[in-house]
Amino acid sequence: MQVSPATAPSGSSPLERVSASSFRKGYAECSAGQIHYAWRDGEGIPIVCFHQTASSGDSFHRIMRSARFANPNYAFDTPGFGGSFETEGLPAFEQYAAWLFEAVTALGLNEFICMGHHTGAGICVELAARQPASVKAMILIGPYPLTPEEREDFRKHFSAPIAPNEDGGYLMTTWRYLAGLGA
Repeated sequence: MQVSPATAPSGSSPLERVSASSFRKGYAECSAGQIHYAWRDGEGIPIVCFHQTASSGDSFHRIMRSARFANPNYAFDTPGFGGSFETEGLPAFEQYAAWLFEAVTALGLNEFICMGHHTGAGICVELAARQPASVKAMILIGPYPLTPEEREDFRKHFSAPIAPNEDGGYLMTTWRYLAGLGA
């Protein structure tokens, strides 16, 4: 496994080597629908990025543009977020990992480095456990070490979306949510 350092022409920085126009976007098929992703070309083992909830693969675009490595990069929108298909309910990590692995392999990526942020880190760990021959390394940003029981308890408290409403009640809901976290 090798992460390749980027090389830049003399007088320029590696941070300048990838422009927004270097990105391409597309959809990969999985058994439940289409998964949206962005990518840029490069050399070496691809780095496949998974975002935190509630976000999208867009959260990795800045890293992809300013990366100090030359590897190809892929940033996927987790099902239910960004441009990917809508899910029913809140799937388990095992299901997310299965769908995303289908999408990754549909693109011909048989070996890759997983990069994940928060929820994405959990997806990386699940992928590595299920597909050790494919996941060559992991880059985990803000992982959380939870047992399956702790994840279920966490889900009860942190998975309900808080949406604005006309009477402003969502502000009190948010206040109570944050107070419950000790904020």
